Amino acid sequence: MSRFHNEGFSEHVYNWYLKENKQAKLLDRCRKLSNKNSQKLTGFLGQHPSLLWMQQIFDNNFAQAALTLTSLSENERFNHKTKTMFSFAKLAKLAAPNARDTEPFIEKINSRLDLITYQEEIPDYVLEQFGYNTVNPSVLSPKEMINLYICEEYNDSSEFEFKKAFDLLNYIDDEEMKEELFLKIWRQALLKDTWQFGNLDAPLEILQNTLFFRVADIVISMGADINGQLPPIDILLEDSSVEDLRNNKAFVYLLKTGYEHIQRTMLND
Repeated sequence: MSRFHNEGFSEHVYNWYLKENKQAKLLDRCRKLSNKNSQKLTGFLGQHPSLLWMQQIFDNNFAQAALTLTSLSENERFNHKTKTMFSFAKLAKLAAPNARDTEPFIEKINSRLDLITYQEEIPDYVLEQFGYNTVNPSVLSPKEMINLYICEEYNDSSEFEFKKAFDLLNYIDDEEMKEELFLKIWRQALLKDTWQFGNLDAPLEILQNTLFFRVADIVISMGADINGQLPPIDILLEDSSVEDLRNNKAFVYLLKTGYEHIQRTMLND
């Protein structure tokens, strides 16, 4: 390889290893060569980033390895691999000496790892009802996860699952889509209850047992501005999905009572 490096022999060797599916031997043997050949290998692997990051680690170029791994993670189809590569990227960045952007880089990686955790916490039975592979799951978009967390098929979902759906809105960049999903989450919370109550003498006691107002309690306990987090009643009920509720006088009474109670509570605090 040293003798014929100008004739492209090195590249011929590298391609042979890849063709024979001997990537590990390629990295192990070629990295022990001269510095010139090591640089040539790194250049060759630029076309093969799934191997390049390992060569960068061997070269102690941890910062570049972190970037390569992040790029691989963002283009990976499968959730488990994405999690592994983001984790390696985080380790590589922490190992990089004197990196000025370490803190924002780690924050970004942690945010992506949190997104993966949200997906992992969706029960298999919910995923299977929509045809998702639960053995080797693909990466889901934040919108897909929101719809799964609030879907009717998620039989044992609680206010905590709906809180996760709200948290996932932070990963939605499109403002119009974010607003649509925001309203959809609240409407689905309404639809989780039947709102069939025979006695309305104690409306606040009734409301405490509804998912909608348990979700609202969590939002309030997190210190959020409830005026910005709880949609106006007229906007909340303008969708066709809640048409039956909109025509239910007992439901409308309870909803308005709940809103008034929340407003009074916020004013007293």
